[in-house]
Amino acid sequence: MCSNYRAEAQALLTATETLTQLETIPKKVVHLTYSLSVLQLLASGNLEDYTSRNLIQNLNSLTSRTTTVLQWISAHTGIHGNEVAGERGKQEAAAKIQS
Repeated sequence: MCSNYRAEAQALLTATETLTQLETIPKKVVHLTYSLSVLQLLASGNLEDYTSRNLIQNLNSLTSRTTTVLQWISAHTGIHGNEVAGERGKQEAAAKIQS
């Protein structure tokens, strides 16, 4: 499993964990991700790792309380904040490799 997949799966898991702990949940929640592989794995139902199993459990819990949408977006393309975040992530990853 590649680190990009793991990071996106963990980000979605953290988002769903945060939402399930809220006292008041919005009527509709849209999770945006550029990881098509995470979305494909969730759609396949072939949940082999801890993170994806917990993610699907959290999503099932949320869908009983709100409308939940998972939406793929293009990775960092043309969105200034995403491009900055992507560059910082690359810099941090490079720094960890060098240390």
